[in-house]
Amino acid sequence: MNRDFSKTPSRRENFQLSQTNPYIQCSTGKAGPSQFIERDEPKSCISRYLLYIVTFTVTGLFLTVLVSLKVTADEFKNLPTPSKNLILTPLINAGNISEAKSLANVTLFPGVTSYSGFLTVDEECKSHLFFWFFPAATGNKSAPLVLWHGGTGPVILDKTDDSWTLNNNSWTQSRSVLYLDSPVGAGFSYTEKGGLCYAFSRDDVADGTINALRQFFELFPEYVSNDLYISSSSYGGKFLPVIAWRIDNDNQLDKVSGDVTLKPINLKGIISMSGFSDPLHQIDYGEFYYNMGFIDKPQLKYFKAQESLAKAYIRSKNVVEAYKIIDPLILGYTDGRPSYLKNITGIKHPSNFMEDLVDSNIDKYLHRHDTFLNLPWVQESIHVDTASSGRVFQTSSRVVYENLLSDLYKSVGDLVENLLDAGYKFLFTSGQFDLVVPHTTIEKFLDELRWKGTNELRSKGNSWWKYNGQVVGYGKIVGNLTYLMFRNVGHHPFVDQPEWTLDLILRFTN
Repeated sequence: MNRDFSKTPSRRENFQLSQTNPYIQCSTGKAGPSQFIERDEPKSCISRYLLYIVTFTVTGLFLTVLVSLKVTADEFKNLPTPSKNLILTPLINAGNISEAKSLANVTLFPGVTSYSGFLTVDEECKSHLFFWFFPAATGNKSAPLVLWHGGTGPVILDKTDDSWTLNNNSWTQSRSVLYLDSPVGAGFSYTEKGGLCYAFSRDDVADGTINALRQFFELFPEYVSNDLYISSSSYGGKFLPVIAWRIDNDNQLDKVSGDVTLKPINLKGIISMSGFSDPLHQIDYGEFYYNMGFIDKPQLKYFKAQESLAKAYIRSKNVVEAYKIIDPLILGYTDGRPSYLKNITGIKHPSNFMEDLVDSNIDKYLHRHDTFLNLPWVQESIHVDTASSGRVFQTSSRVVYENLLSDLYKSVGDLVENLLDAGYKFLFTSGQFDLVVPHTTIEKFLDELRWKGTNELRSKGNSWWKYNGQVVGYGKIVGNLTYLMFRNVGHHPFVDQPEWTLDLILRFTN
């Protein structure tokens, strides 16, 4: 039986929007938000090693896929040139899987197999999510499948010019990776009607993601039995437990109802890197900053007062007011002015405070990939046409950010507890140099969880984690929960230490 995936209704929550700037996570000049193409010389890069990036953005989260091969100008002459976005859902609903898969094939990089296109997740709203899928380069059809919301780009940009080098620590070498621009309005994903058709809550995001995932398994049924790991970073730590819980619930409902039209999704685990999952327990910045020597006692007193006020708002369900307190305190995205933290410390890059010491011009590295992804020949090669709808690709979406403000400071701790007790594997990571989500806040969140491993987690000490004989982190494994704090890493471990991160991911998903 073929299912019509475009009929799923969306939830909507009404609230007063705040006037804010998009959440732009300043990281490093490496990997993540990479830069590839000179604005005035796009064709000159064709004879180089070409890089491609897909960016998933929810309040500044960068999803990055980068592949590198030497491609000549002549080879680009034979690339397909679709006249509009490739929307695959009608073909999937009609059962024309072979045709859909053939159309989705990407020939941008000779020798690299990948597929891209759009999946309609709300027919009434005409909402479509963009995906880009890379089967494992090893050819292993049974390799674990990773759904990624975050960033895994294995590219390092030179800090003095426009040159760059390839980092060979790509997750796609030995894992199949599905990259999804989610929710609608992020990256290439779009809705034709706008307004209430955008996501207003984590449930809305989960609706679209699971709908797209179901369609993906219709398009690639050979992967439905593979182990699935869903992963993200930062604010993505709010979406992961909701998506996982919905998958588990759907699997149970299908089993009880005897519905054999859909195979259960073989979810094995969740990977949360520098995740902001439980604001009530993770709003605890001042003590960490003080112990690091960044602030003095009077400033610590001010931090604690603001944090207490924000927590009071959270307890009273006034989460937007809590955001209005913490954002100008730490990040300063609300009105675009420097945060209190920046004003008193001079730290420009709270995602990795060490970047202030090694690169004073990091901002010049941001958003160069926007130019690359808006090049017509690049969009044509991945079945995208933003020009026909008057849109352009942007790293950060203001409308997505504003619409999700009412969800930002809600906790998903209860879902994490339930998933842990249900036996799903969890990997939590933090970074030593992260001031946005300090490692102490993640550890406090984990300590507050109530599940079957609570007592052991609280009492067990950390162990060294080594890579090639070097101590690169400290953490612990308690049952199905793994926690690791990376040394010499900020908010994005896959940016700062991609080799260590890859090793951890391979171990966890083995």
